[in-house]
Amino acid sequence: MTSAIGDGLAALTFQLAEMSAMASQAMEHATRALLGADIEAAKAVTALHEHTVAMRASADETTFLLLALQPPSAANLRQIVNAIRIAGDAERMSELAVRVAEIARRRHPQHAVPAELSGYVAELSSTAIGLGRTIQEVLVSREPGLAARRCSGSNGSNNSPPDDDATRIVQCYQGFADHARHIAGRFVFQTNGHRPLLATTK
Repeated sequence: MTSAIGDGLAALTFQLAEMSAMASQAMEHATRALLGADIEAAKAVTALHEHTVAMRASADETTFLLLALQPPSAANLRQIVNAIRIAGDAERMSELAVRVAEIARRRHPQHAVPAELSGYVAELSSTAIGLGRTIQEVLVSREPGLAARRCSGSNGSNNSPPDDDATRIVQCYQGFADHARHIAGRFVFQTNGHRPLLATTK
């Protein structure tokens, strides 16, 4: 039975890593749609999000099955509870990518971001996607130190751009990065019982 729980937790961790990877890929496509007025990239975001939602349901089912096997140890219970929360964060990251893609689709064939803000948005995107990919690496490698080192810091300026859509876009990228940092914090806590101080957007 212990082996079954261990195998189940390993499979669950792999699912969470895949969800993080898909959320990052979705945001990458969303950015391409946004900055390049690429409608096909925007459509790809929807497909990736649907896959992420399906994986969230599968991860939830796995956690319920693990809880039904036998009363879990304190460490296993902490990992199972964290997995539920991490899956929620990863799905939310994917939803934020969908929001960015929706803005790109609504503005198509025009570019959704003013030329003077494209560099800033590209930088925000790079930070957010980089954090998402770090989360995938952390979950696969199971290295809490990596999570603490790479997921600290801020998302940049909190000044709101004058354009309403641009403001929403910035908030989506910052929210994506915040959820990635939440996952990092949950993983560190799951591993050593201490939650690191990871900066988030206020």
